[in-house]
Amino acid sequence: MTSISALKKLYLLRHAEAELFSASGKDVDRKLSSNGKNHLHNVSPVYRKIITADAVFCSAASRTEETWKLLNLNVGPSSFHTELYGASTDELIQFIQEVSNEFSRVLLIGHNPGLSDLATYLTDEFYSLKTGQLLEFDLEISDWRTISRGIGTEKRNIF
Repeated sequence: MTSISALKKLYLLRHAEAELFSASGKDVDRKLSSNGKNHLHNVSPVYRKIITADAVFCSAASRTEETWKLLNLNVGPSSFHTELYGASTDELIQFIQEVSNEFSRVLLIGHNPGLSDLATYLTDEFYSLKTGQLLEFDLEISDWRTISRGIGTEKRNIF
């Protein structure tokens, strides 16, 4: 029996641990906690070796932007998107479907429950991402617009 080789790769990274409150009182403005920064300092060398993304799409929340900057990855272009803040599975799927096919390896940096629910959707396996956790999936698609349930195979799960 022949298996289909993965044609797209998707990395999902939940932001590192954040402070409980922000100075503004808005959730979107919460910064990383000292524990979150320390965790990133410890895992960033490993993540730098693993993540080979052509493009990075990051929530525009303070804690996700900080996570991205502290990782200091040497990968393709990055961009920040308000629609990724608090995005549901359906919203994340819609976002991914709009990614250009010139990118075959994409990193999404975002939040729960959306990222965990997306991982569950892609694999039909239950996920509950911890802060700072990275998942790597091979997707059996050649076009981001065809992303659908059960097409993902977990390659790495690192916390």
